[in-house]
Amino acid sequence: MKILDDLFLEYSTSYVYYYTIMSNLKEQGQFTPDILENVKTRIESLTKSNDEDVAKRHNITVDFLQAWTAKHAKDPKVANVLKDIEDL
Repeated sequence: MKILDDLFLEYSTSYVYYYTIMSNLKEQGQFTPDILENVKTRIESLTKSNDEDVAKRHNITVDFLQAWTAKHAKDPKVANVLKDIEDL
C-alpha cells in the first residue's frame, strides 16, 4: 500500500499547488478562462508525470500500476485512496 500512499502524496501536492495559484490569482482579480485552461493542461501533464514518478520509484511500469489499481479497486484501502485522489 506504500505505492498508493505515494500516489496520494504526489497528486495532493500537485493539486494543492495549482489550487493555491488559482486562489491567489482570483484574489488579485487576475484569474481568466485562459489561465483555467492552462492549469487544466498542466494538471493533466502532472497526472501522467506523477504516475510515471511513482511507478519508477517502485520499479514497476505505469501500465502495471494502472492494472493493479483497477484489479484491487474494490479493496477498501485501495478504494479509499482512489476516492481521496478523485476528490482532490
